[in-house]
Amino acid sequence: MTLANGSTADVDLLTIGADNVSAFIGVRGSDDNVTTDDFGIVLSGVDAGLALMTQQPAAGQTVGSGRSWTTLQASVGSASLVGIDDLTLEVTDFDVLI
Repeated sequence: MTLANGSTADVDLLTIGADNVSAFIGVRGSDDNVTTDDFGIVLSGVDAGLALMTQQPAAGQTVGSGRSWTTLQASVGSASLVGIDDLTLEVTDFDVLI
């Protein structure tokens, strides 16, 4: 991997991804059957990628003594708050970059 200062590091890499996923984050609900008893956030059209990188140890170094990096990128088609009477909140097409 090439770092911002131009130096390089050998890393072990784990990636996790999702494409066009629907989800419910909250209490008593599911992403495919939201009712008025549910409380939380309904997400749809979620694309996400997570990368976990750990520097490989150099000769003579202990495993786990190197640096690590984490990055997350996600796009959400829509997110809606459910379960609060008289409050409507909906967001469309937003991105998260960490």
